[in-house]
Amino acid sequence: MPILTDASAAMDELKRLTQFDTEPALNEGEDLAPILEAAKICSLWVASTGYSYGDVIVPTSANQNGRRYRCIKAGTSGSTEPFWNPYYGGRVFEGSTLVWEECGAQPKSLWDMNTAAYNGWLAKAAKVAPDFDFSGAGESYKRSQVYEQCIKQAAKFSPIKVA
Repeated sequence: MPILTDASAAMDELKRLTQFDTEPALNEGEDLAPILEAAKICSLWVASTGYSYGDVIVPTSANQNGRRYRCIKAGTSGSTEPFWNPYYGGRVFEGSTLVWEECGAQPKSLWDMNTAAYNGWLAKAAKVAPDFDFSGAGESYKRSQVYEQCIKQAAKFSPIKVA
């Protein structure tokens, strides 16, 4: 099953989930880009790249096997992609130092889009929070309702907390 690996497609999905151009609007570069980066949960494997302990990758699209791998011994990846051990806890050795360990199912996306959408809606709420309710000329505008609606939308994407 192919996974979402394209940053542009992930940004488009985040824009859709947060209704970014509806007031209070979010800016792609200033608001959404950092949110999307913070929601990145893994990367695609890349040749001749230094990896640190704890980095999580998935094999390239040509070699995906439905699993993801965590770096358990830092090092530099080889010039060609290794054979990925698909078994629970299976290890993959690259070169003289780099060691990967299978750590679960491949995600649907390199980004946790629920967390990104949650944080996007919180960013929208933060933009309107300092504003105030006002009325005049027979009309009233309650910015607090906009804030409450943003919080309600964020709750739809709220991360699950396990006690």
